[in-house]
Parts: sequence; C-alpha cells; structure tokens
Amino acid sequence: QSHLGPRDNGYHTSSICTGFVATMLWKLQTPLSSKTLVNTIFQGSWVVLCPILFASTGSDVDMSILDWTTITWMLGIVLVTVIVRLLGCFLVLFGGEFNWKEMLFVGLIFQGKATNQAALAPNLLYTSWKSEYPEDAHRAAESVAMGVLSILVCTPLAHLGARLGGPYLLSKQEPPRPPPAKPEPDSTDAKPDA
Repeated sequence: QSHLGPRDNGYHTSSICTGFVATMLWKLQTPLSSKTLVNTIFQGSWVVLCPILFASTGSDVDMSILDWTTITWMLGIVLVTVIVRLLGCFLVLFGGEFNWKEMLFVGLIFQGKATNQAALAPNLLYTSWKSEYPEDAHRAAESVAMGVLSILVCTPLAHLGARLGGPYLLSKQEPPRPPPAKPEPDSTDAKPDA
C-alpha cells in the first residue's frame, strides 16, 4: 500500500516508481556493451510500436460524445500548456551555456512527457464508475479525452522536434583542445662549465 495517497492511487504510483527504480539499478549493474544492445533493440521496436500505440489509442477515444466547443477548449488548453512548458524550459536554462536554439530544442523535446495523463486516466474512470452521480461519468470521459488529446498532440510534437529540429537547431561543435605542452629542457643534457 502506498503512503503517498489513497489506496486507489497507490497502484499507479508504485508502477511508475518500480519502473524508475528498476531502470536506475539496471544502469548501475549492467556492463556498457549490453546496455548498448538493449538500447538498440528498444529503439528499433519503438519505431514499429509507436505508430501502433498511437493508432490504437486514438481509435479508442470517442470524440463524438464531445461537442466542438469542448474540443476547441481542450485544444486551447493543450496549446497553452505547450507554451508554458516552452517558457519553463527557457526560464530553467536561461543563464547557462545554451544558446536560444538549444533552449528551443530542449523545450520541444520536453513536450512528449505524458506519464501523468497515462497514469491518471484509469483512476478517473474507476472513480466515476463507483460514483452515484451520472454527470461524473461524463466528466471522467472528458478528462480521459483531454489526456489522450494532449498525448496525441504533444508526443508527435516532441518527435518532430527531435527529428526535424535537431539538425537545424543544434550545431555540432568540437570541444576546444588544450594547447600542446612545451617540452621542458632536460637538465642532465647540459654541459658543465669548464
């Protein structure tokens, strides 16, 4: 049982924490060559599974229960959060060694974080099913649609930002090399005065 909140929330929190702890321990205990192999396998499988995941997620959401005003408000909220995240990245990185293009790249990459929406959606639906008020089910459906809509907008934005923005926003610079060291004269080679 989780001590971070009610019992219903503990399951979602524990699944996120378990994945994080397992990843950290795996990084500490595994040699570098096997990490590289696993990363290559996951990157290759993600190229195939990512479109399937988004297609199945998008097909399960029934947007017909929402009117256009609600969908417009949802898109507006998602766009405001995108702008707030971009500004937050600029604020956090301001004063560092990044130029504005690199800060924009970090802001675009940061858009794909949708773990909160994925973790909270089942809990909203489960809570609404137990509720005695019928409008709670409609609110939960709207909230889940909002979470899925934010995932469907923000994750491709991050992916496109990485693929298309990376070559234009990031410049490959060689680190400065230290000047070559001057050889010191060897004192044993000096001739004694006669």
